[in-house]
Amino acid sequence: MLSSIRTLRAGVCGLLLFGAMAIHAQPSIGPWNKADLFTTPKYSYVDDYNVEGVQSLFYEGLVYHNKVSRFYAYYSAPDGEAPVSGWPAVVLVHGGGGTASAEWVEQWNKHGYAAISMDLEGNLPARGPSGERPRHAWSTPKRSSHFEEKTINWGKPVEEHWFYHAIGGVIRAACLLHSFPEVDSHRIGIEGFSWGGVLTSVALGVDPRFKFGITHTGCGFLHEGDSYFGTSFRRRSPDKLQMALAYYEPSSYLHKVTCPVLRTSSPTDSHFPLVCEMKSAQATQGPFSLWIKVGWGHAARPEKEPYAFADSVVKGGPELPKCGELIQEGNTWSVSFTGPYPLEQAELCYTLDTGLSKERQWHVVAAKLDSSTASAELPEGTRVFYFNVSDSAGRMASSLIREL
Repeated sequence: MLSSIRTLRAGVCGLLLFGAMAIHAQPSIGPWNKADLFTTPKYSYVDDYNVEGVQSLFYEGLVYHNKVSRFYAYYSAPDGEAPVSGWPAVVLVHGGGGTASAEWVEQWNKHGYAAISMDLEGNLPARGPSGERPRHAWSTPKRSSHFEEKTINWGKPVEEHWFYHAIGGVIRAACLLHSFPEVDSHRIGIEGFSWGGVLTSVALGVDPRFKFGITHTGCGFLHEGDSYFGTSFRRRSPDKLQMALAYYEPSSYLHKVTCPVLRTSSPTDSHFPLVCEMKSAQATQGPFSLWIKVGWGHAARPEKEPYAFADSVVKGGPELPKCGELIQEGNTWSVSFTGPYPLEQAELCYTLDTGLSKERQWHVVAAKLDSSTASAELPEGTRVFYFNVSDSAGRMASSLIREL
């Protein structure tokens, strides 16, 4: 099947000149050697699993079992002639059990972005007779349990960890975009959901070239949360816990992030507690935007906000509403938002419950909207709350949460 590979063009192996001094100031970051990680990968176009209008390719990853690994990916640029500086672009990082998505690439193409989506679990984007995706000859390790719990406890070297190779696949994909002449290397961002949001959170701290980041759940500080991730972390021995946190937990990298980041989530997500999402947003050095919707599904993706956010960063487009500080006057709380469009709606989201965050019941009521300020009197017994506003362009933004 893979004998149909034809090499049409190959990137030159070597270090990217753009940002080289910043990237290579230190020889390593976490478990990754920078000279290896930031090498422009060789790649080959393939005929297998083609989707019309999107290119299928394999590109090189890091070394696994003395052999250079490869990742299957879909790539495409928008139709028409590229801008003089090149298209803005985005690396797309799927969630657990996901794969390369031509549809996701095409969605970004329609909004004027080149995009690459790769399979990070060593599979091809198809289902076999048993429902399993077929693996290929250059696969990386299979995705392990929570933050390499099994592989670390079994004493496997870091070069055999799935997370190690997954980040390699993400950064090498970015390096590939940087090498394409139709792409503007100064306008490349990244988007991921669920496990892809975790990888995105780490990648943003590893690669300072990203100009924006977008996550749809998937965050750091999970060792402090009340989901099963936290339980997994807390049952480890001190040395294994320290290794997992230092190598793979996003909280070890978020303080390095300086670009704008949009985080979308649900307050009852069973995998990524809302408090962990908040800490992750606030841990970065750059500006951040929040989008939190009650009843929203796990890792679901808003329709407008991701593109509007990216456009505001790399295309000079109108910004999403920016949130100010929460202000208390007695039992009334308020928050102001600024933005290019007038606000049309505001709501208070709150819970009266304690206990596991995923089991709390949340309520949504209309809030008073006075020009750019949303306010509401908190119902008696409120434990956690935040505000949402929507502008005349139909774009929503959220405030920080407040625990009482």
